[in-house]
Amino acid sequence: MDEPVYQYGVKIESETEEVKVGSKTFKYCKIINADAIYNALAAMDNAQDDVTDERIPYWTELWPSALALSEFLLNNSHLFREHFLFHEIGCGLALPSMVCADMGYRTLISDYAEPALSFAVRSRKLNGLDTPETFLLDWRHIPKDFQRCNVLLAADVAYEKRMFQTVIEVFEKLTLPDGLILFAEPNRGYAKEFYEMLMVAGFSLEKTETVVELKNFSHHVNVCVIRKR
Repeated sequence: MDEPVYQYGVKIESETEEVKVGSKTFKYCKIINADAIYNALAAMDNAQDDVTDERIPYWTELWPSALALSEFLLNNSHLFREHFLFHEIGCGLALPSMVCADMGYRTLISDYAEPALSFAVRSRKLNGLDTPETFLLDWRHIPKDFQRCNVLLAADVAYEKRMFQTVIEVFEKLTLPDGLILFAEPNRGYAKEFYEMLMVAGFSLEKTETVVELKNFSHHVNVCVIRKR
């Protein structure tokens, strides 16, 4: 029996759900009381750190960008080598890194929300996969000796303009000089500004437009392969 996990005083409840990634089916922990977590945050005093830091529990959802990135991984294994280390940042429910683990790669996952890491580990167990290395990571305070990876997985991590520069700095700090960044976002209009900032910072990118089906809806997602020039 797993230990109960809480966020903002709310006991988080989940059920096992399945998601199709290409021809494969993965199980994951679907959070079924996300509204209660959002409401608990909304009821907090404005001076509390969780409020001032805007620690919104986005991690409780499986987002289209995560599914699109997962499918890209399965379809583009030629980009990777056996020894590669994959790191999923802002991992949330961590589907992309779970797909990497199923492909046989070493993975580590990080998030700002500790409950996200707990449920990502539980999802791994549901699929009979090894427990990943987990890190509670604040992008503003990345340890200088934090291990750099061969492939950085980033599904929908640049969803606010104020975060763009921070995300670019994270890409630089966490990826090896010859590493890849696989970035996915749901075709937001203002993402163009993020792409322009990446190129100014010395990155190149190859963008693939894709459509994924999730919760009976079609979603347009851009998946980018980003490299340091």
